[in-house]
Amino acid sequence: MKENEILHGFRVQYIQPLPELQATLYRLVYEQNGADLIWLERKDENKTFAIAFKTIPQDDTGVFHILEHSVLSGSRKYPIKSPFVEMMKSSLKTFMNAFTFPDKTLYPFSSRNDQDFLNLMDVYLDAVLHPLSLTDPTAFRQEGWHYELESPDAELTINGVVYNEMKGVYASPDAVLTAQMNRQLFPRQCYGFRSGGDPEYIPELTYEGYQANYRRFYHPSNSRIFLDGSIDLDAVLAKLDRFLSEFDRIEPNADIPVQQPVSPPEKTCYYEIAPGGSGEKKVLLAEGWVCGSFEKPEHNLACSILASLLCGSDEAPLKKTLLEAGLAENVELQCMDSVQQPYLILTVRNTSEDQIEQVWSVIKNTLSALVSCGLDHEQLFSLIDHLEFTTRERDYGAMPRGLAYAMTALESWLYGGDPSQNLCCGALFGSLRRKVEQGWFEGFLRTRLLENPHHARVRMLPSERIGAERRQRERQRLAEIKAGWNTEQIGQVLEEFAQLQASQARENTPEELAALPMLSLRDISEEVEPLPQEIHEIDGVTVLHHPLETEGIQYLELYFSLADLTPQDLSLAAFMASLLGYIGTQHYSAARLRSAMDRNTGRFAAGGVVFSKGGSCAEAQPYLLVQVSFLESKKAEALELAEEILTRTDFSNEALLRQRLQQSVTALEQRILMSGNAYASQRASAGRSVKGRLTEAMQGIDYLRWQREAARSMERNGSELCGALSRLLGRVFSRCRATIGVTGRLDQPLISDLIKAFSDLPMAEPVEYRLLERGNEGFVIPAQVGFAAKTGNLAQAGAVFSGVARVAAQILSYGYLWDQIRVKGGAYGTGLSVQPNGEVRFSSFRDPNAFSSLAVFDSAGAALRGFCDSGTAIDKYIISTVAADDALLTPRMMGNLAVELYFTGRRDADRQRLRGEILNTTREELRTFSEVLDQICAAAGVCVIGGKETLDACGGILDRIEAL
Repeated sequence: MKENEILHGFRVQYIQPLPELQATLYRLVYEQNGADLIWLERKDENKTFAIAFKTIPQDDTGVFHILEHSVLSGSRKYPIKSPFVEMMKSSLKTFMNAFTFPDKTLYPFSSRNDQDFLNLMDVYLDAVLHPLSLTDPTAFRQEGWHYELESPDAELTINGVVYNEMKGVYASPDAVLTAQMNRQLFPRQCYGFRSGGDPEYIPELTYEGYQANYRRFYHPSNSRIFLDGSIDLDAVLAKLDRFLSEFDRIEPNADIPVQQPVSPPEKTCYYEIAPGGSGEKKVLLAEGWVCGSFEKPEHNLACSILASLLCGSDEAPLKKTLLEAGLAENVELQCMDSVQQPYLILTVRNTSEDQIEQVWSVIKNTLSALVSCGLDHEQLFSLIDHLEFTTRERDYGAMPRGLAYAMTALESWLYGGDPSQNLCCGALFGSLRRKVEQGWFEGFLRTRLLENPHHARVRMLPSERIGAERRQRERQRLAEIKAGWNTEQIGQVLEEFAQLQASQARENTPEELAALPMLSLRDISEEVEPLPQEIHEIDGVTVLHHPLETEGIQYLELYFSLADLTPQDLSLAAFMASLLGYIGTQHYSAARLRSAMDRNTGRFAAGGVVFSKGGSCAEAQPYLLVQVSFLESKKAEALELAEEILTRTDFSNEALLRQRLQQSVTALEQRILMSGNAYASQRASAGRSVKGRLTEAMQGIDYLRWQREAARSMERNGSELCGALSRLLGRVFSRCRATIGVTGRLDQPLISDLIKAFSDLPMAEPVEYRLLERGNEGFVIPAQVGFAAKTGNLAQAGAVFSGVARVAAQILSYGYLWDQIRVKGGAYGTGLSVQPNGEVRFSSFRDPNAFSSLAVFDSAGAALRGFCDSGTAIDKYIISTVAADDALLTPRMMGNLAVELYFTGRRDADRQRLRGEILNTTREELRTFSEVLDQICAAAGVCVIGGKETLDACGGILDRIEAL
């Protein structure tokens, strides 16, 4: 390929080597309509495709969020119900989703398989360029919003997937606070609107408005197309040509005007707390500054560094000042840099109304003093080192690198900038280091925060009434709407709802499904890829070495058995783990420790994990896991720090522990609000598996309760917790408890030195952990939607974990449960999982009908028998089950998985056997498993987390309901 060459209608604009990524960037433009394309050619078998449209909201109706959902619900070439879901059932995809951002909508996927990649391209491109939702309003009503009216005399209600999703999102005070700040900073720009949609305004979106926004923005002239990895470029461009050639060039009028500086009056708003909940010291404050432009990547990196410097730890100067003055429970400073005009938001969490003016004064005075007296330059150097490490590591977890690169490129490309600007920023770190000693950061802090004319403040007050008032307004508004309808209008609503229900109930025909491009079982490898693991013994400790290419980075995992700790002590151990690296040690103050860690380590994290041995729900073993990553060149310093933290952490500061406890409580409460399905499932499993019980003690609602009680106890006798933590530190970090995982190069002498630093205290006798029958539980949270979970285990039905169970879970998750709970019920998500230890978990996410979902779970066995009787092909579900089993893993994650297999007693041979069971699953085996599900559901544990109305609707199913 060379510049100006034309390939399938694309002209090659330029070719740019990107040595930092070991890649070459090719930029091409489709001449007929201006579709802009870049390809990052890299040696990566996982190929990524994404198409993005610049979408500019002009109100709070969430039109682009609804479009994102609904265009994937059938297209010209694939006129079936949700080809997106059908491909989820049948593809080898390693990633598949769609995203709505404040100023763009992105449709990405990735796959290792060449044919699967082209198949997914076909489905995605037809969906976004030829959606049926443009002429048939069914998908708009289902995914966006619709009236529900069962009879002329019934109460009128509203339902819809996006509508319910956003009710769940805005249950979070943080989401409300951010939305209000955006409104203040960007009053005349798209960023001032809620691109996901505000439930109060979503019903104002008409179908005509939906169509008009699609026609304006969903056009190749307004698109950016991204390719990454080792792809067959000729085949990909040929396919793109077939789609793009239908469109001539238009002017999409999608420019985002620059928001001129504003400094509006302070805004007051409210967030919901549970009835009876205390609002004392629950005021949230936010201060925001628009501080740059997408065109200045060095400034945007500097903003991230300043955010960490000022508020990145409890010892950071701005945060520390507010905490020590008793003006806040927590303080966070976040850089929002994925928009045209990046901005900073400072959040002051949990203060009181009479302290608000003092908070603002302390913030200003502290920043002024830092500018005049100077910032901590050593800490700045450490933060630059740490940011450079994470930037170069490019470990995005389960997210494909290609997708991360796509989103990074769009941070400049979307606004007419250079797509490679933020992909290759290595040279900027040297520049920033040179500027530290020049006083540049002090000047940057002065101009971007203290003297910035583009600035706003928001105060958010707690309210027990606002949620009930909102729901009452909605009922009243709907009652008034219905009262204003005549008989003909009521009849029309009844007919539209009946038509929607009929459409939702309609099954795709075999002929329609046959039109979708599918892989066959012949395309699936029967072999699993082995996980390299060498077992060594160093100084009496088992060391699991994973010799993988890690590009000069070492990953260390230290597992310490907690098998002799009671569940109560496991909660103490989990809290202790959360403190490691965040408070001082014998030789380091907390501030110096944080600086040394930033300079010498990439990742340092500690927490509790639980493994079930031999796939049993009746046996499990808890561990405290410490993860450390570092450059090979800094291994000695990194391991010295790890030794210092694990053997000499100082827990004597009562005030600091009290502060950390309360921060932890608030953070866990917020996680439950946002991910209640995970916590409900965990809670329900605690009475059905020992692993569930122990995990609940270290991560779940039991842990939340332990933290609250510990905080109350500290008010009476703070030294008791300090002493317990100190004793536990010496007890846990003993070499007789340790197993070590090393991914990368194994340096045995260095590992030996670390092992020798640990004590040789013996373990006590293991605790005999038993199941606790909790009954069916409900927990009230301030939210308009809920999360339902039902959990049992295979042993209840005399069954064992197998590939058949995994295939059955795939069939039900993307078939019966999806249709009943998401499509018909309006929940944002649902699923069934079967774990290797035998746990069977049903759950729903942001669900307006949690009570109905519990009944749906109970009928899963019957639904699976219906599937078996229908004659529907099993092959596609087998393929997607294999894809889920072959998840994309970074070297770090491969090491984690290998250690997990070691602790659970599974080996590559077991993985191979599971693959064989999946590939050879039969209809008869699925029918047998359906009866297992019947037995499990009959005895399963239930947990529902949601608003009071959600819990009240569950009635007699729940043995007890209590406020969370």
